[in-house]
Amino acid sequence: MKHRLVMCLVVGAVLGALSCGPANTSVIFLTVSGLTGDYTRLVIAAEVDGQSAPMVEEDLSASHEATQTYGLYYDTSTSGTLTLSVTASGGIVCADTVASMKVPLSGEHMFTETVELTPLCTAPNLSAITPALGPTTGGIEVTLTGTNFAPGSMVSFGGIRASNVRVVSPSQIRMTLPAKPGTLGTVPVEVMWPNGASDSRADLFSYYLATLDFTGRREFAAGMRPSSVAM
Repeated sequence: MKHRLVMCLVVGAVLGALSCGPANTSVIFLTVSGLTGDYTRLVIAAEVDGQSAPMVEEDLSASHEATQTYGLYYDTSTSGTLTLSVTASGGIVCADTVASMKVPLSGEHMFTETVELTPLCTAPNLSAITPALGPTTGGIEVTLTGTNFAPGSMVSFGGIRASNVRVVSPSQIRMTLPAKPGTLGTVPVEVMWPNGASDSRADLFSYYLATLDFTGRREFAAGMRPSSVAM
């Protein structure tokens, strides 16, 4: 006799907090790892011996963790081989990726499983900055060019976070240059995804002094016709 496969998803679930499914319910705590790209959607599909359950879905935030655990509940009387298919999708930089696994069901009430996704994407890559020079007072608009720029990316100049960061496309980011008083010359510029993947270049941008301050004026006798002055 086949039992109807009923599954529901409870994020961060605990067994005592079950609010879906039949009374006699078992749970699989499924840990999904490898969510290191700019994915925005996670779908878990379930099937037992050819019988499918409604898919469970979750929208992923821009700052989602690389590893997440889900509670999948089902009727304890269900038996057979459960096939779980996990799909991460919705990325701009990353292509959809799928991982699957098989789990034998035989009346257990609670157990854990792990599935690892392989992100089909690469880290951001920074290739150019326009303009390549900026004042130590900051405040000007700067454009970064490269590849794999994801929504929610952060940019820093010499360790100082830029403001008004706008990811125009996967190949361009615009922002307001941060002030960095007392710094002259080249500084490292880093682009970082919300999940930590990053690229840094120390040869693309330099700060210059916005003002020159001549203090401590000195007066001295120069004679009638000085030929040179030593400072």
